[in-house]
Amino acid sequence: MKSYSSSPIGSYIYEYAKLNRLVITDIRIIATSDLSTVSLISLDSGQKIILKVGKVSEVIMDEYFNHSNLYSHWQKHKDKFDFKIPRPLYFFQNHSSYLMEYVEGAKSLDEVFCASLMDSRSNLLPKLFARVGVCLAQYHTVFTQMRPNTKSVLDHDSVDGLLSGSGKKEYLQIYRTFPKKCYRNILKDFKPQNILVAGEDIYFIDFQKIDYSAPLYYDLARFIDTLHLFTFLEKPDQYFKNRKYLAKSACSFLSGYGEVNMRLLSACRRLHQLEHVYIKRKKALNAFILFLFYKLIIPKV
Repeated sequence: MKSYSSSPIGSYIYEYAKLNRLVITDIRIIATSDLSTVSLISLDSGQKIILKVGKVSEVIMDEYFNHSNLYSHWQKHKDKFDFKIPRPLYFFQNHSSYLMEYVEGAKSLDEVFCASLMDSRSNLLPKLFARVGVCLAQYHTVFTQMRPNTKSVLDHDSVDGLLSGSGKKEYLQIYRTFPKKCYRNILKDFKPQNILVAGEDIYFIDFQKIDYSAPLYYDLARFIDTLHLFTFLEKPDQYFKNRKYLAKSACSFLSGYGEVNMRLLSACRRLHQLEHVYIKRKKALNAFILFLFYKLIIPKV
């Protein structure tokens, strides 16, 4: 547990609370990544809110505006969606951070999945994965119509970097096989960690990289590959015991999404894996382990 009360980061949070007549009783970090730190703020009223602090100011600013725009669209058309988006609350322009709604009782989908491995006979999780697939299809359809002029994923920093090196030929050779009709506005980082489950409700979170058009299979590939990877890293003994359960859950997700060309999905998984290893290149051991996992362990289909 970490308090921000005596830190430079904490001063603006407490000033904001004072201006809004809020009393903070606790702040603790609940998640960290290469790009941000997420903290849970507790108030004396019993209410809780999320503070996300970016390590790169431009990235967190883009995420806040993406989040705000998506939330606005979602509010206007929420009858078309079976998922929700947490409400963004306030952006601290000079402190690379913003506040958002806390979803009470929520767990990330990867947590739910790992907990279910002890009872892999249950039919509840495949049904949940099918619902997640339905939600992603809704996102792709509606937000592609609402935001038709997004950038090509080839312009994304990590893809652009990959294309400047030895991976260019293979990546472009595969990428050019996708027909234009399968392009959508993608979430780019659609993985079980970025999906919250609270009772019967499904929430999408993390909107840093959503301004890109790519084959819809990219989000499907990212979801399936990271489901395998997270389970392998968190529960290696259960991973090998439950390969069939993993496959069943992934198939349920794809079934919920709708018609999927498995050849194109397999091709896009290769693109995702090339990019994922490239992203980890600065941590050579991590990149090598990831390379071996994708090459030797994870199922190809």
